[in-house]
Amino acid sequence: MRPHSLFPFPFLCVFILISFKGFTQVPPYIFLRSSPSALSYTAPATVSFYATAYDPDGSIARVEFYLCGTKITETDTDPYDIILKDLTAGQYCVTAKAIDNMDSSALSYAITFTVTEPLVSCESVPVYAENSGYTLGSKVANDGHRYECKPWPYSGWCNGASWAYEPGNGAYWMDAWTDLGPCAEESLATCETTDPYLAGSSYGPGNQVAYDGIRYECKPWPYSGWCSGAAWAYAPGQGMYWQDAWISLGDCPSSLAKKSAGNEIRITPHPFEHTTTVQLETPEEILSAELYNSQGILLFSSGDLHQQELILGQDLATGYYILHLTTKTASYTKTLIKR
Repeated sequence: MRPHSLFPFPFLCVFILISFKGFTQVPPYIFLRSSPSALSYTAPATVSFYATAYDPDGSIARVEFYLCGTKITETDTDPYDIILKDLTAGQYCVTAKAIDNMDSSALSYAITFTVTEPLVSCESVPVYAENSGYTLGSKVANDGHRYECKPWPYSGWCNGASWAYEPGNGAYWMDAWTDLGPCAEESLATCETTDPYLAGSSYGPGNQVAYDGIRYECKPWPYSGWCSGAAWAYAPGQGMYWQDAWISLGDCPSSLAKKSAGNEIRITPHPFEHTTTVQLETPEEILSAELYNSQGILLFSSGDLHQQELILGQDLATGYYILHLTTKTASYTKTLIKR
């Protein structure tokens, strides 16, 4: 008698193997942003982080947050956000990872930033003068910065000739002095004369702009070439790759600072399956619109619109998109997700 087969229907096994072989799982999408958005903060700093996550072929199981590679928390509830409080001086980097119901994952771009000690007024700090009997720990003000005389044996240089040891200017000043940072009254001195950032303008190395309440400076060559790039990518503090082009100079109280107002865009429904309506919460007209896919490729650009709202989605595939709008007084950037 022939023994019974353990698999009486072998063709079913073949079918199952073929089915799994042809199945392609799509990883989730995730985008991380911070508020306020800046390259530098003053201690003790509080920074909020918000992750937008979406899975085209399933659902998001959880989102994990990492601080410089170390997991600090996770959440399975949308909105996916965390708040870091009382950050001390130092370098920081934050990433977020989305894990879907099939255990597939995606990692966001890292947000890197610096927390510095609070600025101190120079009014009570003596101005540097050559050969003034400085010793270790002596503090002076010079050209808008504070300096401290280094410990022995370096302190001996603090009273040297100014051409060599004037803090910040002498040929060998770093042998004698430690730079404690800019004086408080100097840090905001140029805000009132800083031009607002305008997408499409031509910027070069050292150009300073005000945007969303913060001042920025265009990096030296070769990075300066990005300063005039598309706003979705290089708008200071807002673009996806803005740190490649700009350096944050800190908060700017000037009324000239240009507000990006990224949270003043209303999209309904969102995420969407067929179409969605884009409106501004302000009464301004939308003058131009640009839509990019998740790889930064421009899908369409339209100018001279003069519209109160846009209808998007008819010809879009499932995925993640970046929408950039401009009005007469502001620029807006928002992420879109089509199911």
